[in-house]
Amino acid sequence: MGTLDNCGTCDNKVSNDCIMECNGDWGGGATTDEHCGICIGGSTELEACRLDCNGVLGGYAFTDECGVCDSDNTNNNQCFDCTGEANGGAIIDNCNDCILGGEVSSCIQGCDGIWNDNGSEVKYDECGVCGGNNTSCLDCSGIINGESWLDACEECVPINDTSCPIDCAGTPNGDAVEDNCGTCDNNVSNDCFLDCHGDWGGEAIIDTLCGTCIGGTTGLVPCIEDCNGELGGTASLDDCNICDVDSENDNQCVDCNGTVDGLAEIDNCGDCVEDLSDSSYECEQDCDGIWGGNHPPTFSCENGDIACNYDACFDLSNNEFQLPQRFDISRIYPNPFNPQGTIDFEVSETTMVQLNIYNLKGQKVNVLKNAFTLPGHYSVIWNGTNYPSGIYFVILNNQYSIIRRKIILLK
Repeated sequence: MGTLDNCGTCDNKVSNDCIMECNGDWGGGATTDEHCGICIGGSTELEACRLDCNGVLGGYAFTDECGVCDSDNTNNNQCFDCTGEANGGAIIDNCNDCILGGEVSSCIQGCDGIWNDNGSEVKYDECGVCGGNNTSCLDCSGIINGESWLDACEECVPINDTSCPIDCAGTPNGDAVEDNCGTCDNNVSNDCFLDCHGDWGGEAIIDTLCGTCIGGTTGLVPCIEDCNGELGGTASLDDCNICDVDSENDNQCVDCNGTVDGLAEIDNCGDCVEDLSDSSYECEQDCDGIWGGNHPPTFSCENGDIACNYDACFDLSNNEFQLPQRFDISRIYPNPFNPQGTIDFEVSETTMVQLNIYNLKGQKVNVLKNAFTLPGHYSVIWNGTNYPSGIYFVILNNQYSIIRRKIILLK
């Protein structure tokens, strides 16, 4: 009589009765791994206990197609090239095309910086222009980088062709010519000539009386008598009625106002005064002894006079002590001088006073004073900037006396 075993088999054989496996299932295929002692197979889904690629017993690491040993299957394609071949030699070029190993890429970078293939890149033309059409360097004959040019006659000729010259007036093939005077025209009748002084176009001519070259740049006047009666002489009469060839003394009779034979003169304060005897004349010495200084007398004397101090009141009351007793040049300083010298003189009574400068020839070279003058002490400055070095004479005179002193201008 048959019996139903644990696996549901009904027979009378005990040899085929199912037994319980290591994972607790009846009649399953699970067995105990002899190396690791774990239950594998059956419903356990465990693999046999063996060494993985890393040498770990029962490990899960495996070597993928890229030769990488690990248990991460996300990197299995990291060694594939662009054709999908593991460790293949195909690459992606600059034009994003997949080319096989050993092949030459047709991808070329154009002059504009963009990569293109199949010969579609932007190139330089023969004129060196990126993307150009060879027209920017065409010469007038249509040759790329040619040397033909349009000359002044609007003709396309080789660069060394000078068959169309330009005259001095700028006219192509013109006939204008520049003469020795710089005149550019085609009229030879007005060409300039050399004058007797050797100047082209000059106006100098030969004087018929003296036979000299006059006018132009010679500076000579026609052959006539000058103010000294010399034929062809160059002496002239200046504003001061001096007849000579020396222009340095032409203004020596001009006063400080620029008037010829004028009477204006520089006073002790450095002002140009027309008449020093005028009652409105106000150049006085201050209490420091400076003419026109900033410290005028302010002390009130008992007699109503204004003085610098108490003692000066007595000096003002004594006219004989204050006023000069003679007509004279008191001093000249510095002497020698350069460029200005000061001449001090004194006048004892109201008189017409002249103070002049003479050179060694006896010629009057400057008038320093020529006016009616009140009694007192005076100073005059002579500026010798415009006069040559040498010995001069200072002459002071009125209707009674002449005083002479020597002064030396040393530059």
